[in-house]
Amino acid sequence: MQSRPAPIWLGVTLASLMTATAAFHLRAQEQPAALPVSATFEVASVKRLTDASSQIGARSMTGGRFSAVFTVRTLVQLAYGFPDTLHTVQVVGGPSWIDRDRFEINATFAGPIAMAPGGGPPVRLLAMERALLADRFKLKVHQETRQLSVFDLVVSREDRRLGPRLVRSPGTCLPLPTGAAPVADLTPYCGVKRSVPGAISAKGITLARFALLISFLPDVDRIVRDRTGLGEPFDLDIEFARAGLAETTDLPQIATALKEQLGLDLRSATGPVSVIVIDQVDLPAAD
Repeated sequence: MQSRPAPIWLGVTLASLMTATAAFHLRAQEQPAALPVSATFEVASVKRLTDASSQIGARSMTGGRFSAVFTVRTLVQLAYGFPDTLHTVQVVGGPSWIDRDRFEINATFAGPIAMAPGGGPPVRLLAMERALLADRFKLKVHQETRQLSVFDLVVSREDRRLGPRLVRSPGTCLPLPTGAAPVADLTPYCGVKRSVPGAISAKGITLARFALLISFLPDVDRIVRDRTGLGEPFDLDIEFARAGLAETTDLPQIATALKEQLGLDLRSATGPVSVIVIDQVDLPAAD
C-alpha cells in the first residue's frame, strides 16, 4: 500500500458508488455490507506512536504476518472499502485523534488474505481489519447515502472524437483469469500495465475502471463517475504532472492531460454517495 489510500485490489470490476437517480435517498442506521467471509487475526499488537512523522502504510502482508502504520480513519477506509477503498469523505464523524494519531499494528494470521488462490480481493484481510477495529478500538459504524461533490468523466469534444492516447482496444490482449495476480507489462493479458505517480498505462480496460484509478489521484481526490457513454474496453496511456510539481515539469496537470491526451474531461457535479458513519470509537488500551 502507498502512503495514502488507494484501491487495494485493482482487478475488481468497478462497483458504482452512486445510484442511477438524482433523488437523495437516506438509509439511516443501515449496516455496512457484510463481507463474504469472517476472520480474525490470531495475535494482534496495537501501539500508539508518538512520532508524527511515521509513514502511513502496510509494511508486510506475507508469511502470515501483517505489519502496518495507520490512522484509524485510514484503516476504516481500507477495512470497509469493499470492493474498492473508500475516499476520505466517505468516512464521516469521529473525534479528531482518528486523523492525527498513528498506530503501529503487528499481527499474525493463518491462511491467505484473499479467497481465490493466487489473487483476488483481500476479503479475509478486510474481515480481520474490521474485527481488529471492533475489538481494540470498540468501533461501531453504520452506512448512509449522502449528497457529496463528485466528478463526472465525460467526452470533452462535441463531435465525441477521442484523444490520440485513447483508442478502442483491438482485442489483442486476453482477459485476466479470475483470481489471477497482477501481471507484468509484457504479458498478453488485459489490465493496468503501469500506475505510478504521473503516469497510467492500460490495455483493454473500461473507462469505468479508469475513472476509479484517477479518483484517488491527489489532484482529483473525489469520486469519479463514468459518464462517457463508452462501455467498450480501451487501450490508454496518459502522463501528467505529479501533485505539487506542476511548476517544475513540462507535463500538464491531470485535467489538461485528460483533455489533450485522451479527449476526456472532469466536470464537477453532486450525487448520492455511500458513506460510513462512525458512531463510536475509543482509544485502544496499551498492549
